Amino acid sequence: MTLTLLDPTLVQSLVDKLTKIIDLPAVQDPEGLFSLCFDVSGTRKAQFPDITFEFDGVALTLGSLNTFILYDENTVCLAIVPSKQFGIIGNIAQQNFHIGYDLENQKISFAPADCTKI
Repeated sequence: MTLTLLDPTLVQSLVDKLTKIIDLPAVQDPEGLFSLCFDVSGTRKAQFPDITFEFDGVALTLGSLNTFILYDENTVCLAIVPSKQFGIIGNIAQQNFHIGYDLENQKISFAPADCTKI
């Protein structure tokens, strides 16, 4: 399992926005890895927003299954963490997408896919 790694400033901005719009209590991650976790105990079905990334004017929208993980039965955490060294779109974010790499033209493409049918 690989998380998505982004510049710390971007992650903090995202955390600030999500904290304001998600109506669940924020909790500390016991391992100190995640920037944002929520207590989902007593919640039948927690709802988390889609997150959209823009790359040179092209939008990649990720649903909650691509951006949040169930840490334990009572805790859901943002699967996007800060990194000063490099950015990675982790395999959690890549689930249910076909990803194309055009090395010659230095382009990457994303297409939604139902990977249960592959």
